[in-house]
Amino acid sequence: RRMLTVARTRWPMMSAGMVLYLSLQAALLWTCLDMLGNHLGLATVLTAFAVDRLLTAVPLTPGGSGVVEAGTASALIALGGQPAAVAAAVLLYRAFTFLIEIPVGGVWALAWFGVQRRADRRATRSGGVVASGPQRSAPTGAGPSRSGRARADAA
Repeated sequence: RRMLTVARTRWPMMSAGMVLYLSLQAALLWTCLDMLGNHLGLATVLTAFAVDRLLTAVPLTPGGSGVVEAGTASALIALGGQPAAVAAAVLLYRAFTFLIEIPVGGVWALAWFGVQRRADRRATRSGGVVASGPQRSAPTGAGPSRSGRARADAA
C-alpha cells in the first residue's frame, strides 16, 4: 500500500532518477571506451549501451554475466571498435557497475531501512500509525454471522 502511494505521487522523481542513472551508466561506458583508445561516436556508444540494457533483461545468467559482455563487445566491434580495446573497456565498465554499484547500493539500502525502522519505532512510541507495517482496519459491526453465533456470543 505504501509503495503504491509512493509510485503514484513520486513517479516524476523516480523517472528522472532512472534517466539520470542510465545516462550516467552510458557516460561510464563511453569513458571506459575512450580511456582505452576507442574514440567512438555518441550514437555508436548509445547503440552498444542499448544492447547492454536489452541483454541485461534476458535472464540467461545472473545479472547477464558473460552474455552482456559478449553482446556489448560484439556490437561495439561491429560498429567499428578495436577488438582488444573494446573487450578491455567493456570488462572495465562491467567491473565498475558490479564492483562499485552493488556494494554502494547495499550500504544505501541498509541506511534507508535503518532510518525507516527508527521512524516506525518513534511513531509507535508516540501512538502514531506505523506506515510500513500491514494496515488493518478495526472490525465494524458484529462481523460475519451466517448462523447468528457471533451475536449470541456477544450477548
